[in-house]
Amino acid sequence: GGVPGGLARQLVGFAAVGVVSTLLYLVLFSLLRLGVGAQAANAVALLLSAVVNTAANRRLTFRVRGRSRVVRHQAQGLVVFGIGLALTSGSLAALSAGSPGASHATELAVLVAANLAATVLRFVLFRAWVFSAKHEQGQGMDGGHTAEGIHQDHGDSAYGDVSRADGTDKERTSA
Repeated sequence: GGVPGGLARQLVGFAAVGVVSTLLYLVLFSLLRLGVGAQAANAVALLLSAVVNTAANRRLTFRVRGRSRVVRHQAQGLVVFGIGLALTSGSLAALSAGSPGASHATELAVLVAANLAATVLRFVLFRAWVFSAKHEQGQGMDGGHTAEGIHQDHGDSAYGDVSRADGTDKERTSA
């Protein structure tokens, strides 16, 4: 029984990235909202924060290193972004229909609630689809992964950790 390998560590990392991403999103939304409507501000702020969020979660939460599959991960992250955009845009539309002229604070509260729902889905999809060890298997060393789905660190040092998307770690002892 118990928690699947690395889940607790991934949840902590995901939460930390999520807090920073949400703050970035709210600041961007608030700034953009000064010049454009709520829907446009939401879409742009969410897109920009989603790209940053995917990159940060790739490296910090799921410990994927190197350039291999970056484009694929970001493309999958954009699919996940689409789900979040649908939730937040739908929430803003519902607010506008139910309370025309709602305050900026009310808009932010609605967006935070919609973002929480999107965040749960984002974690599930990142773990099960975008950064899943199952989807990373068999990539070969030239693709940055071994047949076990271990992500190689092609970064700055000859030594470092090698991490799996499932959260389990192995220590690399040589380059």
